[in-house]
Amino acid sequence: MKGTAHKREEGGRRKSELAKIHLAKKRLGLDDETYRAIIARVCGGKTSAGDLDQTERGKLLNEFQRFGFLEGASYTTKLDDFDDHEPQARLIRALWTDLTAIGALRDSSERALRSFIKRTVRSDSISWLTAHQANVCIEALKAMKARAGHRPASTAR
Repeated sequence: MKGTAHKREEGGRRKSELAKIHLAKKRLGLDDETYRAIIARVCGGKTSAGDLDQTERGKLLNEFQRFGFLEGASYTTKLDDFDDHEPQARLIRALWTDLTAIGALRDSSERALRSFIKRTVRSDSISWLTAHQANVCIEALKAMKARAGHRPASTAR
């Protein structure tokens, strides 16, 4: 009887974690190919959230949080949240988060990101960037990351 209760609890946790993973996918605006590539990178080649164990689900949720996913947070509190549906805007945010994680930024706030964009391409908002301006921002962020001493992980196996 004790084993059944433990399995039920694990099943409830699994269901809850899978729901969070799928919510993160939706809120981050990830297409299926990108979503599965992230799972494969974080979880050693697996491409389905349903195949992950508890530890892997935790790692995946941590990765989504690194990309900006906030559990339980309302995504309707700031107008800027509606502007980041373009893949380049998501990449800019991911690179900004990476720079924060490696300690390369003094100020990692939304205001600081807007100031960076304005200094770099003379645009007041990430939502107003042209494809060329977004590429300029992306390359500048990559250069900042390289100067901070971060080396990209090799994708060759």
